[in-house]
Amino acid sequence: LIQMSVDAIGDYANYIRYPSNFANVDQTLNDLINLEGNIKLVAGPVLQILNLNTIVEVFEYFENFNRRAGKALIDIRPGFVYNPHHLNLLYLPKDFKVEFYRKIYIWM
Repeated sequence: LIQMSVDAIGDYANYIRYPSNFANVDQTLNDLINLEGNIKLVAGPVLQILNLNTIVEVFEYFENFNRRAGKALIDIRPGFVYNPHHLNLLYLPKDFKVEFYRKIYIWM
């Protein structure tokens, strides 16, 4: 079982998870998928103020691996940031949260 916390894609991932390098993350994920054997991959993107507006892109990134393989290679299990408080979704305006929860719901 390998669990990953990837909260954004591309340059935005590099910003949120500095000094992370998304190109390396992407290559490692592709390498893991190509390994022979019994490997279970779980993606745990964490919803937070910094990525709520792009989280569907993250879901799509992982789901595209599943679509190309025609099977579930990566189990997507999002979580929520509670601390630090300034990243907690509870502090966003209600209208903003409703808009993005709707986008997530439609994606699902």
